[in-house]
Amino acid sequence: MFVVAMVVGLATVAALSGVFEPKRGRRIVQPEERGDNKEGGCPCNCDRSEEMAKELRSEASGDALAAIDRSLRTIAEREAAGYVTEAMVTHRIRLLDLEGELDPSDTLPLAARSRILPAVGAPLDARHAAAENASLRTRMELVVFGQATEWINDRRKLQKACFALSMDVENLKTDERVVRKPMIEASVAFPISRWYVRGTPGAPWDGKLRAREKKFVYAIGYVGSAVTPETRLDADIHFEAMTLHTSTRALRRWDEPHESITAGL
Repeated sequence: MFVVAMVVGLATVAALSGVFEPKRGRRIVQPEERGDNKEGGCPCNCDRSEEMAKELRSEASGDALAAIDRSLRTIAEREAAGYVTEAMVTHRIRLLDLEGELDPSDTLPLAARSRILPAVGAPLDARHAAAENASLRTRMELVVFGQATEWINDRRKLQKACFALSMDVENLKTDERVVRKPMIEASVAFPISRWYVRGTPGAPWDGKLRAREKKFVYAIGYVGSAVTPETRLDADIHFEAMTLHTSTRALRRWDEPHESITAGL
């Protein structure tokens, strides 16, 4: 009787503890539920640039060069579509510097590898009105991306609101001249962190234009507030005594079609 009572007691405790209840499978959160958007964001690792460079220095040269190429290709693809940030350009320059440190003995010589940089791109067309004075002609397009947080490579990455101002600048004179960075005036701040010639790694441009020379330039930076996607923005762009007005919408994705309206004032 004592043994029976013990068995019954143990069974009761086990039942109350849920041992005999069917186990519930662990629910896996699907990518679409957590806002995973790996193609929409930028997986170039620019938010962990120094850490990535340190990791690559400990890898075989062939593997490191392959990783560098992947990041450079990602940056170039997005830059060609008008999405480029200060972090991306800084990351590209760091990776190109690292590339020169690697021992290419187990892979192609560095001189035989084509560096992955964006194309200069076609000149801006008549949709973007030109401003012109006696010595200078320019066309511009301002593209803005709203702030968003995305899951990229299984980690959260903050994409800060940023902008890229494409500029075609032509010296109409027969003398060399130096132009200064533009200023963008809007309801939010548009501080330009860097301007550089399109198709180059991103070293700051000195503003020099030879006689009759035309340059294709990017001026980039982060918007001075947490502008969200779909926000409408109007801005006046001041450049060498000329002013252009632009109206645009903050985009969500780097590959989202965009069209800003720019006119000379």
